[in-house]
Amino acid sequence: MKPDLHAISTAENPASAAGKAITEIAAIWKEVLGLPDIDLYQPFFSLGGNSINAIAVMSKMKKAGYPVTLRDIIHHQSIRKIVDEVLQPSTSPLIATAEALESFVLQEGGIAVTFRNVQVQYPHGIREYQILQTEAGQTAAVQQLISNPALPVAAGILPHYISDKTEFNETTGAPLPAAIFQALLGLQPLELFDAPAAAANILATYQANDTAIRKPVILRQYPLCAMQQLQISFHTQACVDLLPLHTHVDVPLLQQVYSTLIKRHSLLRSVAVKGEHFHNWEEHAFDPALVPEIPVIDLSGYQYPEADFYPLVTSFVFRKYDPGKIFHQLVLFRVNLKEYYLVMIFSHVIFDRVTGEVLKSQLQQYYQDLADKRRIREEKIVPFESYVRAIEKGPQQLSTADIIRNFQLEDFYNAKQRILETVHGRESAQSYAFSITVSLQDTVQDPLATTLAIYTRALHRYLGVSQLPLLFVCDGRQYENKLYYNTVGEFTDMVPMLTDAAWTVKETGDIISGRLAALKQHNLNFLHLLLHPSSRADKPEISRLMDAGEALERFDILMFNFLGNAEEVPVTTDEQTDIQPNPLPIYSLLNCIASSGPGSITFRFRSSYTIDIDALRKIFAAVVPEM
Repeated sequence: MKPDLHAISTAENPASAAGKAITEIAAIWKEVLGLPDIDLYQPFFSLGGNSINAIAVMSKMKKAGYPVTLRDIIHHQSIRKIVDEVLQPSTSPLIATAEALESFVLQEGGIAVTFRNVQVQYPHGIREYQILQTEAGQTAAVQQLISNPALPVAAGILPHYISDKTEFNETTGAPLPAAIFQALLGLQPLELFDAPAAAANILATYQANDTAIRKPVILRQYPLCAMQQLQISFHTQACVDLLPLHTHVDVPLLQQVYSTLIKRHSLLRSVAVKGEHFHNWEEHAFDPALVPEIPVIDLSGYQYPEADFYPLVTSFVFRKYDPGKIFHQLVLFRVNLKEYYLVMIFSHVIFDRVTGEVLKSQLQQYYQDLADKRRIREEKIVPFESYVRAIEKGPQQLSTADIIRNFQLEDFYNAKQRILETVHGRESAQSYAFSITVSLQDTVQDPLATTLAIYTRALHRYLGVSQLPLLFVCDGRQYENKLYYNTVGEFTDMVPMLTDAAWTVKETGDIISGRLAALKQHNLNFLHLLLHPSSRADKPEISRLMDAGEALERFDILMFNFLGNAEEVPVTTDEQTDIQPNPLPIYSLLNCIASSGPGSITFRFRSSYTIDIDALRKIFAAVVPEM
């Protein structure tokens, strides 16, 4: 018999870290799912979970100190697996105190060192660094000792810098001015860094990896999915995602991990080639001898502008990927002994939000396996081709008339025409990016429903329409009883989702949840219906009612993407409006990325129309008290 919450005392010591985690996480799941008891081994969906209440579970777990993603919950499914495979730390013993680190260096190297916490005053605030102060001339020797990847130093003890400067003896009072701190460490101005050479190195290693991966043996060909075809046609800039690594990084180990990812994820060894109508994936065989290069950009000798790091990184790695070559690269930026950033440069053709979570999780877990001298764990990864073949079958047990009725596509079309008439002539060559944050007084039980209800009522007042024809972004990773939450790829679907300002928050949640469930239950992918030639011929009425336009110019008039967790969204202030040339060949009236956090909801908008942003902000503020 499988243990439940009442049996934790016999299955796991509640006083242990794992026992405490299980008890607290089970309480969260019981609260959100409305269950009196929880089977620790039972899958989330069979307990009554879905992609909507998974957001609430994730938010509450993070607030309780358990940093999981939606992908962790949906992929690992049970509390037991989440605790064992996501939350359990390395089993290696750690050098966990400053005294232990000092003792280790003295015993192993015969060098006396002193661990110091140094506060440094920057224009934007105070930051604390860990400095390992050593004897004169011993900096390199100490660095070699503590940089051994087999040495399990706790992240809080690993120093940022090693120095033999005696002036650090006097830094026990007020914060040290940044200029003095940088001078003591000999850090040069970042302007002296050879950025063109770094960019050339990054490009050269990408080209070498592309050649190494695209071997003559081709295993199979199959079509790109509809969203991937769309991304190919847009030819947008590659996305850049950062994985902070607060430890010394062993590059050969990281290369082994990268090689494993390429072996396990077919899209990392596939290229897009032009077919008669669409692009097709050309999947290459994996070469067991492959050692993919990861360029290391060393900034450790320079004055690191923390606030400007992301713009600095993107200036090095800006690119647009072309078909016929691989769509990915990893680059490691070394800031100091303790701070590394693994930069993932991926084409949107193979990268969505969940793919970012998959890669970050597997990169860290596989690397820890190797660092702990274990074999890389085995995982079930459903091939991307399986997903493509599933959606190619089209809707199951659902007629065209059923789809039109269940998703109110006639009303969707009519509402869209009214809005297009209202904003006709306001199109702009510029793109306006701004955010609106609203405060909430009460705890939100259903973050998505609350966010969507506020959004609908605010735009109802601004646009003068009671029904909103949203293009709702969903992850599209569950078809034919298969889950793709451990697979690299672009799975995003765009669902025509009509919302009504007259709905309550509960009605909003129930209706949206029901429609999202129908996608999985009936193998329904709207982008495939909209864009694939066979679907357009077979179900032309659905394409007509979605009304994307011949060149997709009306595709995302009102696009809505709910991320769930506010910390995933870059912080901006409500007063900022960023104006750039429109990056896409389509016009977005209000493209929204929304997120909820403790006591607030943030709406980040992009518009290529001339709109009254101040009026919109006032309307959102007025709507919230009514909820």
